[in-house]
Amino acid sequence: VKQFFKDFCDGPSPSLYVELGFQLFCSLVGLFSKDPQVFLIVHATVCYVAIAIYCLKYSKNLMFSLIFIFVLCFYDFTSMLRQALAIIIVMYAYQQMKNKNDLTAILMILLASYFHESAICALILFAYRLFNCNFWVALVLFVCVCVLSLRGVFTNIIAAIMPRYLWYLSGEYAEGGLLGNTYYILRSIVFFAFAYHAYQGNKRKKAEMWLFFCMTIVYCFSFESNAITRIGAYFFYPMISELPNVFEEG
Repeated sequence: VKQFFKDFCDGPSPSLYVELGFQLFCSLVGLFSKDPQVFLIVHATVCYVAIAIYCLKYSKNLMFSLIFIFVLCFYDFTSMLRQALAIIIVMYAYQQMKNKNDLTAILMILLASYFHESAICALILFAYRLFNCNFWVALVLFVCVCVLSLRGVFTNIIAAIMPRYLWYLSGEYAEGGLLGNTYYILRSIVFFAFAYHAYQGNKRKKAEMWLFFCMTIVYCFSFESNAITRIGAYFFYPMISELPNVFEEG
């Protein structure tokens, strides 16, 4: 954190490969203080205020959302820097997409990619109009992806799509326990099952069902590399409102 802030608090540095949006954020905070602790406080405040506004605006059960944040999400916003800001923007972009404001949503996702390049993966959310899959077919697909991921067949595909992050597949971020990734997958399948039970046959809920599906299928890829769980975060965090809404509406 100290090095990040030191590099950019006096202004962007194009020679260093860190997304421009995050560099500008550091520079903005640097106008008021050069203290890394102040930067952390400002960063966390921005994230949690944005989360609070998101819950107030989009959740139908605020207490459920509050529990969800502190049980499943809290530690991420105290440890991630660039991606935390990108996730927040993608969450709001998802809501714009649900409201048919596609151009706004696309621009917001592109903005998020200026804080963490992996946010561009959230564009797959727009494929929800094509989604038509029953639970058992989806479950078979999840299992197949898990098996193929365990065998390492997707590494070349991932490297071709995002070569900058190839080192994630073999470096320190790739290391992760089988048990931890299994937990992510099983948790996602349970959430998907809840959503499917509540929304099956409801064509107006395609975007929500696609979100749950994307979250689960991405986590199924995590056996390939633990770093893929970071991509799953873009589909997991909108659950702060969507999972409570499943129980309220279902």
